[in-house]
Amino acid sequence: MDSHNKTETRLQLMPGLFRQETNSGIKIVYHWYAGVGNLSNRCFEGLLFLSGLAAVFLSYNGIHRFSVGQIDLLQASMSFFLFIIGVLLAYRGLALAVNHSDFLVSRQGLTVVHSPLPFPGAARVNIGSSEIASVEWQKVGHSSQTGYANGRIPSGYSATFDITLHTNTGRSITLLPGVRAREYAFAVAGEVTKYLKIAEPS
Repeated sequence: MDSHNKTETRLQLMPGLFRQETNSGIKIVYHWYAGVGNLSNRCFEGLLFLSGLAAVFLSYNGIHRFSVGQIDLLQASMSFFLFIIGVLLAYRGLALAVNHSDFLVSRQGLTVVHSPLPFPGAARVNIGSSEIASVEWQKVGHSSQTGYANGRIPSGYSATFDITLHTNTGRSITLLPGVRAREYAFAVAGEVTKYLKIAEPS
């Protein structure tokens, strides 16, 4: 009974960010839409998504006209290019809307899974606790300053933030790329780090 209750415990840390206790440790669930940032960023991402859909629709007409011989190859190439750009923008917007990342922390180590849509740079990670040196967030953009390691929160409107794992052998593994809202990157990295320390054998 107690074991079942522990598995079901779920706490909202921030909108779109949850911590859930499991029998083997904890699970941090981060929904990508929450990390987009403020209202202006959300509107911008929404416009990109709609622009992608519009580009797909408009380019499809050109591709169809090429298939029936109404336009030449140069015009068709422009339509194909527009179609690819549109698909990429629409897919990115859809991923931001529906994807979430699960960080599973236990005595055995850390597993990170992104779903349901595959996304470049967001790969599954499974690493043993003995290999982990630190987990921190890093500012990506016009500055490469690390925030979590030294307690500073750098500012920068155009920057995004990655959650990065450093191994004992000096490797760096990106656990989650492109978070716009730094408070979410800070919170996720902090929660994972805290529970990795708790899970260390005494």
